[in-house]
Parts: sequence; C-alpha cells; structure tokens
Amino acid sequence: MNMARYYYRFDFSSALGKQFRSIWNECTKAERAAEVFAKKVGAETYYSNPSAFAGGVECVSFKDTSKVNQKLWRSLGKDVDGYEQWEPAVSRRSGIMVLPCSDFRPSDTATRIYDRRIVEDKEGHPSVKYIELYRDDYQKKGSRSKMPYYVRESIRIERARMTLPVVSVERIYRLLQADQTAAVKNGRPTVVQDTAPTFFEYNGKIYVGCDYECRADGMQTVGIDAYVQAKETLLRLQRDIEAMSKSDKKGS
Repeated sequence: MNMARYYYRFDFSSALGKQFRSIWNECTKAERAAEVFAKKVGAETYYSNPSAFAGGVECVSFKDTSKVNQKLWRSLGKDVDGYEQWEPAVSRRSGIMVLPCSDFRPSDTATRIYDRRIVEDKEGHPSVKYIELYRDDYQKKGSRSKMPYYVRESIRIERARMTLPVVSVERIYRLLQADQTAAVKNGRPTVVQDTAPTFFEYNGKIYVGCDYECRADGMQTVGIDAYVQAKETLLRLQRDIEAMSKSDKKGS
C-alpha cells in the first residue's frame, strides 16, 4: 500500500468544499459513463484510464473470451489477475498532440481520429489525445462504403470510447493548489511514485492524502494518525450500517 506524504482536511460546506463537490459530481458521472460503455459493448468489466483521476476506459475484459469477435477487438494480454484485456482492433497506437491554442480542434483524417476534450499537461499546455487507426491496403484504397462492417463497427466503438468524460488528476491538483515543483530537488525526484490524491468524507470534513504539499485556502494539516483514525472510524460505521441492513432484510 502506497502512503501519501501529506494529509489534510477541509470543511465540507466551505468554498473549497463546494468546488470539490462539483468536481466529485463530475467524477461520479464519468465513472457511470464508463460503466454504461462497458455494458453496451458486452464487457464484464473495464479498466479506467490510468492517466485520469476518474472516468475513461483504457480497455475491457469479457466473461467468455471464446465469444469475443476478434475482428472488432484485439487482445492486449492478461492482467496480474489473469483476466484478458481487449481494445478496439482498429486502434494501432495513441498519442498526444499539443495545440497552438485552446480554441483549435484538429480534424479527423482517414488514419487518425482525435479526442474532442482538451487535456492540460503540468505546464498547462492545451492538448488532445489521438488514436492512429489500423487499416489494411484494401481499406486504404476504398471509400468508407467499401470498408468491411467490422472496421466501421470497431471505429464506432473507438469513437465512443474516446468521447467518454474524464476528470484529470491535474485538475484535482489545481483545486488543491498542490506544489508539484517540490517533486524535483537538485535535479532529482523527491516523489518515488506519483499517485492520485485520495479523499473521504467524515463528520463534515473532507480528508485528503496527497503526495504533494497543498496550499488551497481552507485546508488544515492533520497528522497521519488522525487521518487513519478518521478513516477507520468511517469504515467501521459503514460496516455497522451494512450489517443492520442485512439484519433488517432477514427480519422482513
């Protein structure tokens, strides 16, 4: 388990709390959209975008891999638990295109489709993700109408995947005013592994664990003992509520 380096809390009803709740609602919607996408393509589960705080689908897994249409899907191998991961077969590779300005949107081409969502890097440069499409010689010579159905369907799935809402980790860092410049000192990294901030609500407070020092107004520093105690108390309350709910169902 990776432990954060800094621990904070802030009031749920504060100005910072209101901003956090707004972003958290977006996170909830993004996760729901990813679940709906996975269900529509018949996947049993999905793997979130590793570069996002919430939302997005990097790849999916199916309950019965023998029934996977491999004209639509390409295997990426198995994860650490032995589940096979799949991506749309039309995807060849992905990348990031830095934009000249935030109003510019590149147009899709025959071999590349672009995400329509702006992604900001640590320097704040506007950019978009893109997917290189795999097409054989037959498809390159023909028009869209001459493409096999499975190519059109795989592109449709890929476009749907690319338009899923995503909440970036950088947006969370900006909300918390995290000092990411402290990650490097004298040319050497001071953070061994950059992990996304963690949050939980308890007793009218939002608790935060973060790899970086945060300076947003309203954030109070707490020790790791206070952080862990609040977390354990919350988990204990949740277990008690679940036990009571099961007991009520048995009695009815």
